[in-house]
Amino acid sequence: MLNRIQYLLTILILTCAHLGAIDVGTAINEVSHEGTDETVGSFTLTLRDNDFSGASPESPIYIRFTLDKANGWACTLVDLRDDDDEWVDAPINLALSVVGSDAQINTTVPPTAVQLVRMIKGERFGWIRVTDSSDDWILPGNGGSARAPNQDNGVSFLVGVRGSNSVKEGANTITGGNEYADTNTLASTRLRVDYSNTPDFNFNDLDRIFFISFDSETEGVEDGDSVFTGNNTGIAFSNDFNIARGVRFFPCVEFHNIADNWDTPAHEVDVGLLQLEAIRTYLADIPPVYMTNSSDFDWQEGSILYMVHQGYNPNFDIYDEDPPFWYDPVIPDVHLKDRDIQVTASNDSVWTWEKVYWEDRFMGYRLILKSGSWPINGYVEISGIGARVIDHFENEPLRLNGYAYYLATGNITPDGIPGRLGPLQRKVALLRPAVAPYFEALPYTAYDRNDWNFSAHLVNPHDEPMRFTALFFNPSSLLLQVLGSQTLGAHASRPIRVLDEFGDTAVPKLAWIYIVADKPFMTVGRIEDPGRKQLDIFSGVNQLNDVLYGPHLPGNTADWETNAYIIATDPETDASFFLNRPGEITERLRLLRFPGSTAPLDDDDFTGVNGRSSWFSVTATAPVGSGLLLYSQRNTNNLLSSVPMDNAASNRWTFGHVGNVEAGWWNGLVILNIQDTDNSANLIAYDADGAVLLQRTLQMAPQEKLFGLLEDILPGADTQPISRIEILAAENVVGFLLMGRVDALVTTTVPGNLPTGSHLVLPFVPDMERNWAGLALINEGTTEAEITVTPYTAAGEAGSSVDLTVPAGAKALRNLTDFVPPLSNVYTHLGITSNRDVSGYVLTGSSDATQLATIQLDAVIFNEPAKQ
Repeated sequence: MLNRIQYLLTILILTCAHLGAIDVGTAINEVSHEGTDETVGSFTLTLRDNDFSGASPESPIYIRFTLDKANGWACTLVDLRDDDDEWVDAPINLALSVVGSDAQINTTVPPTAVQLVRMIKGERFGWIRVTDSSDDWILPGNGGSARAPNQDNGVSFLVGVRGSNSVKEGANTITGGNEYADTNTLASTRLRVDYSNTPDFNFNDLDRIFFISFDSETEGVEDGDSVFTGNNTGIAFSNDFNIARGVRFFPCVEFHNIADNWDTPAHEVDVGLLQLEAIRTYLADIPPVYMTNSSDFDWQEGSILYMVHQGYNPNFDIYDEDPPFWYDPVIPDVHLKDRDIQVTASNDSVWTWEKVYWEDRFMGYRLILKSGSWPINGYVEISGIGARVIDHFENEPLRLNGYAYYLATGNITPDGIPGRLGPLQRKVALLRPAVAPYFEALPYTAYDRNDWNFSAHLVNPHDEPMRFTALFFNPSSLLLQVLGSQTLGAHASRPIRVLDEFGDTAVPKLAWIYIVADKPFMTVGRIEDPGRKQLDIFSGVNQLNDVLYGPHLPGNTADWETNAYIIATDPETDASFFLNRPGEITERLRLLRFPGSTAPLDDDDFTGVNGRSSWFSVTATAPVGSGLLLYSQRNTNNLLSSVPMDNAASNRWTFGHVGNVEAGWWNGLVILNIQDTDNSANLIAYDADGAVLLQRTLQMAPQEKLFGLLEDILPGADTQPISRIEILAAENVVGFLLMGRVDALVTTTVPGNLPTGSHLVLPFVPDMERNWAGLALINEGTTEAEITVTPYTAAGEAGSSVDLTVPAGAKALRNLTDFVPPLSNVYTHLGITSNRDVSGYVLTGSSDATQLATIQLDAVIFNEPAKQ
């Protein structure tokens, strides 16, 4: 009798302790009562008591759930046993959220508090594991200590939905929804079951789901082929258990982004200048999307699928029903572009497509099953989709609706009368403004010279392909031509010639080129006249400035013509530009009113009230500018040299080459004191081994320019074997070096402050059949440099490499034919690697001594983004 009383008291205590029970809420899906892979509804469990008190990783509480009628699960969601299926070998964190107001989930509740830990194809049970005590899951909104769930503020979690549909504000998981524990990405927990050969589950029958909870004595859930249950915890579950209804001929279409996965997030698509194909309009190519027949019957010829703008109602198109829109027909900021697509079926059925318009506005596509049938689980792939975004935008999705109108046998729909499905809304792509791409600008294309030819040469220095786009602007900032997004292979090169790309009518209009890519790259611009007399090669600009310097203006305007081309290079940022000449009033450059515009300056612009200036600068209200300064001879049309105006002022200038005076070369040096105060500079000359030969301290007045032959500025320079020079100033100066031959009308600019690095590229190899070229490699370090030089073809194929050693502080000079076979133009550029940072350049000229140019070696940047 006593034992019976104790037993009854125990039952009473358990009943009282769990009087509220865990609330079960279910959603009912219609499923084929004979289907082998049917998606039933979802369930939500809501705690309104401290049901999981004491749960911990060492002492978990398990919840087992099973369907009454189904044979078992039709696919595996989680299987923690030791196997090779990496897609299902991680638990799924189930997101906890508060039910009720004025409370939130305690921030100390880990994402792993409640997890789906076993759901294996063929098994009848699913398992949820709780490893965090529910004592403190709730934080009251009005303050106070953490507490357990209660009648006012419950805690719920949801199983049986796509990952995106599980997201709740304030949930305890990283994503805010159900997520894979190892990757913290949204996870589907949809319940797919097998109803084949189930005589007790027929048309209009209901299937139910049941729950029971066990303590930590349970074994094998995570790692066993079988599960041995522990003790029933006595947790009660309410009785809302219906989760599926059996039907015949269940019509269904899935609209998704991956061929074999219906629960994937939107494609993430970067939209930026790489995708630019029209003036002031962003366009983006969208990866393929899919529609799958997830019905339990095949669709017949005449069935129709629609993929249209969100809100458009194809019933207007099929049945001539009004209205054509479910709501106000406003085209979203991100919408489909009117372009051709491709439709491919997974089986041998044949589909055609048509464009859908409403009042001349493009709405989307109609896909028609022309022949064959569309089988169960068959899909169509829709590729070639484009999204359009006008002007600027934030992160915006491209949302589309899918509709279906199916034709089947008369026992599904009357013959010839289509059944309807839809709308099936899908966020197809998340468009996001692209991170600022790598860029290089070529500020001049010889567009204003009838007798100059221009070409650009682009190199991909990486081991992987890169994508690039070239934009061509006219002087007034209009984007006139676009070389659409293209792929350049690893270590490959690409010439860009305006005449070849766009025809002779574009040559006098396209003023400068802006090239963007998804990886750092190198470019050079090359100018040559048809008579092969004038030649200049200049490097692309990859850093924009708010101050541009024209450090030297020749005084002899009868023989020398000077032109400067100032570019508002950043095509998306407004800025004002001002011309500054010493002793003159600052003038605004009115032609630079819009991003992308050009201000050409000539000798008239360099003359003010006080006469001709000896130098000038251009300042901008933002770092958006670049420019090129050109010197050309008026009468003979032989001499041509350029100075990049983006050279930043520095207190240290190095010039890696000085012409040998005894061999007939002359050197002209410019040192400009940009300061408003006195300045001093130490000029040092070195031999090829790095030994100091000569040095002199120069005193400069405010804004004074020193210019002359090197031997006049540094006495003795014409009698010493000078290999390179260095300027060390007290305050920043701007300098450059001109070099030419006494016995020939040729001149070139020797680049200063060359880029240094352990990976260098020569972006352009001259035509070795009619030119000579010398490569200089400079090692200013304190240890020797072991260097490898490799020639590459335009396709990126490597030739034979050559190794050489450059001692510390020394310079190595080699004929380019040491690396590129003579009488062969198969190689277009060089790759140079070194065990330490070095710098270099190529000096090249024509065999008949009518041309001279320098080409600097650019350092390869692998990770650092370009600065705009």
